[in-house]
Amino acid sequence: MSYCFAGVAGIAYADEEYAVVMECDEVREDGTCDPSETIVEVLSRHSATLSQATIAKLSPVAEGLCLDASDFHLLPHDGRCRRLNETIYTS
Repeated sequence: MSYCFAGVAGIAYADEEYAVVMECDEVREDGTCDPSETIVEVLSRHSATLSQATIAKLSPVAEGLCLDASDFHLLPHDGRCRRLNETIYTS
């Protein structure tokens, strides 16, 4: 099986608590990413859902990527890998 990725991916922001990772699957002619073809994930050292303060802190990162932060969805995660059933981080 092969997978060809023709877009752009990278770390848009990182500090000691969070990393914002983006994947742009379709780059428009003007060099911007098509928002409907862009995935942005926030990786956290904590298993709790992001606080409103954290969301406010990271929203400018999304806006800097030409995305509307209000379109983001919070996906609760308990810090465990469902498939492997093992902790994927330590705090």
